[in-house]
Amino acid sequence: MDKTKYVWQMVSSSSPFYFLSRPRRFGKSLLVDTLRCYFEGRKELFEGLYIYDKETEWRIDIEQLTETMNKRYSRWGIHYTYDDVVSKLKEMYDGYHFSKDMTDIYCPWSLINTFAMGDIQNFWFSTGTPTMLISVMRQHNVSIQQLEGRPYSLRRFDAPTERISDPIPVLYQSGYLTLKDYNPVENEFVLGFPNQEVREGFAHSLYKYYMEDYVGSEDALGNAFKRLSRKEITVEQFVECIRRWYAGIPYNIMDKNQNGRSSECHPSLLEDGRVVTDEGKA
Repeated sequence: MDKTKYVWQMVSSSSPFYFLSRPRRFGKSLLVDTLRCYFEGRKELFEGLYIYDKETEWRIDIEQLTETMNKRYSRWGIHYTYDDVVSKLKEMYDGYHFSKDMTDIYCPWSLINTFAMGDIQNFWFSTGTPTMLISVMRQHNVSIQQLEGRPYSLRRFDAPTERISDPIPVLYQSGYLTLKDYNPVENEFVLGFPNQEVREGFAHSLYKYYMEDYVGSEDALGNAFKRLSRKEITVEQFVECIRRWYAGIPYNIMDKNQNGRSSECHPSLLEDGRVVTDEGKA
């Protein structure tokens, strides 16, 4: 029996929610699979059915997103292929892991906003910033360098949250950090930022918190690094940019409780999308 008429009614309706109240074995999973095939644009599967002629644009959202982005950025000579957009979506929004098998999960909030706005942007911090968490990090002398690539025992994640004395469990529970690896011998997890969106957004918030009186300085190192990447300046000139950047920071706002001046430099480069490795880990 052709029930794609009801699928068409659902996808064409303005209602944001549907509640499937059927009992077990009454086709709920089949309906969800049908919806998945519809949204994947698999037109050939619906030939001869009601919905086949009703839908005029059998295109998946990524194809539409690619077209929209090309229209938006063509004036600057930027062109995206389908694979470019898939890669960028994964880089920006994928990477959440909540189990030992490390199954990748995308951030649904960011994907919804991306497809709604037709552009790949940073949406994670659009509803707020982690001011409280950053304050706790500063209070307990936890630098941004300690957040990625370090193993933590399972016991650390069971810490109560009513009184935050350790920011690591809360950063994980709130989605700023995610599982990156698991060591079954030591029963330890390696944590890290899930993706570029969270990494850059958190670094920006951290930098603003540490350097709130030194507005605008965060662009200096990022711009210098871009010039170095384009070979417009030498490594020696880049190092000189870092020296001038440090020299221009008022002494009274340098955080004496952090592990050296890298606490100010690290977020600036991280925010610009750079891979930053501490000297001790290099």
